[in-house]
Amino acid sequence: MDKLQEATLALVGEVGEFTNIVKKIKREHGSNGNFRHDLMPGLREELVDVFIYLLILSIALKMDLPKEYYDKMKKNEERFKGFEK
Repeated sequence: MDKLQEATLALVGEVGEFTNIVKKIKREHGSNGNFRHDLMPGLREELVDVFIYLLILSIALKMDLPKEYYDKMKKNEERFKGFEK
């Protein structure tokens, strides 16, 4: 359980770091879609960190993450049928 807690806290921390960069982009540029491209490497790095902790958690939970992803997508496809734009 310690590994699960540690990885969860680390995941939330990395999501927070990603969010801070997004917040900086929003604060500097609003929602016009234009922003400093020098922020992209930081966003990408933080997203990879999030991915790493997701993998660690999936391993700790003995999940086949890609399979469960596809199963969930199928379930959502059925659940939200008719809600497409």
